[in-house]
Amino acid sequence: MFRVKFQSFSSTHIMWNCFNDCVEPDATSRLEQRKWNRIRSFQISTKEPITIAKDSNLILDQNLHQTNEGIVINNGKINLSNIKSFIENHSTDKNALRLITNTEINKVTQNFYITSFAGLRLKTIKLLRIDLILNATIDLPSIDLSRDDGMETKILRVPISEKEPETLNRYIDNVADQIHYNYSLNKNTLLYCHDGSFNTIALAIGS
Repeated sequence: MFRVKFQSFSSTHIMWNCFNDCVEPDATSRLEQRKWNRIRSFQISTKEPITIAKDSNLILDQNLHQTNEGIVINNGKINLSNIKSFIENHSTDKNALRLITNTEINKVTQNFYITSFAGLRLKTIKLLRIDLILNATIDLPSIDLSRDDGMETKILRVPISEKEPETLNRYIDNVADQIHYNYSLNKNTLLYCHDGSFNTIALAIGS
């Protein structure tokens, strides 16, 4: 259960320090210098323990019914096969209807993907072996995978309201911890919002 951070060092920097320490190189040190010459840029990792607190904002707000400003949260669930009809029946924006064709899933980093509501497909979820799905909206239902045998995917809502920017700050650290915790277990996370570009990207940058 670790978050991995990376710090890059160039081989030039290493070689410079080596040569400064080897003013009068003997046979052994010359051999070591030749070894340094073959070193390319590399990364050193430092580890920080990651724990998922049961009293975190994200976990506590899973049963939230409305935002601080009284906006109702859609706590319903939807089967993946009904997503297209849901968008058609509930959207009053013609531009939103075009999102039905936006079904791309984009890989942000290893084990972490983002997509739109229309991009949620059972075949893709199984192919990518998604273990955690995050719904970064307040008005879209979370998907229901209970009917699909063999699926052990955890689903959490990140109740972000575009009308209440402070909600992003409330959950951004918790989402980052969830993604890194899942990564430490070699599991895959999928984050979605309406079009796969606004809330998802904001949270992805924070992670």
